Amino acid sequence: MALVIHMKKEQRIIINGAVLENVSGRTVSIAVKNEAAILRSEDVLTAEDAVTPARRIYFALQCAYLFPESKQGHLRDFEQLLASYLQAAPSAHEIGARHLGCGRGGQLLWGPQAGSPLDRARIRNSRPRSGARRSRQG
Repeated sequence: MALVIHMKKEQRIIINGAVLENVSGRTVSIAVKNEAAILRSEDVLTAEDAVTPARRIYFALQCAYLFPESKQGHLRDFEQLLASYLQAAPSAHEIGARHLGCGRGGQLLWGPQAGSPLDRARIRNSRPRSGARRSRQG
């Protein structure tokens, strides 16, 4: 079954490392009919924004997901960053161990698939928001 993605005008998505941008001036739909690494522009964290321990962990995992040619190096970074985080915040051990296992197993999931609602909330809260979202929230 195909994954149908609706892209608003000027929205970007990354599919297998390629950036696609909707330049049509209207919403378009595309169907992805095989397995692919997909990340919406709203979910992309830049290296410059990876300034907290949680964001650095997210960034390393994001890079492993987007760049398969250097996946192993990014997964090593992810494991080291996560281990350091867990040493500093032992109360996060259960959630950290689950993510470490997923990363080692190659299950690099984003969006609704990324674990429990608590996991998703922690991911959302550790990422910077786009300017439009920030103005609506605050």
